[in-house]
Amino acid sequence: MIVVWMLTKGCSSLGKKSFKDMLVGKTVTVDSRVNAFQSLHGKALVARMIDLQALKNIKIILNDICPGRGRVQYLGGLDVMVSFDDAETVVAVREVAKLVVGKFSMISIWEGQTLGFERLPWLKVQGIPLHLLSNEVIDAVGGVFGKVVHKANRSERDHDLSFEYVGVLVGDGKRVSEEVVLDWKDRKFRVWVMEELGGWMPEFTEEKTHHVVEASETGDDESDDSKDDQSPEVDPEKTNNSGEEVNVHVDPVVLENIRCNNDCNYGNHSRPLNDPVVNSVRDTEEFTPAVNFPFDQFLK
Repeated sequence: MIVVWMLTKGCSSLGKKSFKDMLVGKTVTVDSRVNAFQSLHGKALVARMIDLQALKNIKIILNDICPGRGRVQYLGGLDVMVSFDDAETVVAVREVAKLVVGKFSMISIWEGQTLGFERLPWLKVQGIPLHLLSNEVIDAVGGVFGKVVHKANRSERDHDLSFEYVGVLVGDGKRVSEEVVLDWKDRKFRVWVMEELGGWMPEFTEEKTHHVVEASETGDDESDDSKDDQSPEVDPEKTNNSGEEVNVHVDPVVLENIRCNNDCNYGNHSRPLNDPVVNSVRDTEEFTPAVNFPFDQFLK
């Protein structure tokens, strides 16, 4: 049996707070008259999808219920808001949606109620020893931080076994950067978990951005060659904001080479997160930002 637990002793965190800050925190007093999205009261549904696949297919699901109607907006996590032109349609869609099996875990009419906060970060898991590198162990590590909604899909035929991604639901905005310990047969192994920069967004949220890009290109007076250079087909991993080619391919085992060994039973061979050598490497390591991260290949 493998026991997974988070390592806290000896680890430092960014942005240290005083004891008073942790108890009290910073407060913003909001005017009691604030009532955002009031115009949608009774004209929208707030829904939680049952899983990540249902979230990705929300427009297909909605089209099966009421073809060509409803505007979908992403709220974070597995939550969406679907608005309509009239309250009668909202009630009708809600009743039909309740009968749809395996798509919604919750659906209700928007009346200004308080909704819980959730987000869906992607966690990069590194350091699991090869003899323990199973999808079940990777998912167990991700489960330390939240509910796993996209499980690991590691195969013995994969070319790169140095890391794996899992998608989890968390209820706070703090970026994940932690060490986790695997306890196996009286031996302990350190594993490093780092949240992918930025956050995953469903494909339907990108439609407006695509329309803006297309409109800009249509009204541009530059030559066709220039337009081709700025088209969305350009690989974002090979260019920076200035259009110059850059090399973002980094040796995926740089940190592993420096750490040498992640077996906790071998003293200095296993270095905690507050090790200045490891931190200096981490600070300088190139990391693909989330806007360029190939989420889709992990969602297939």
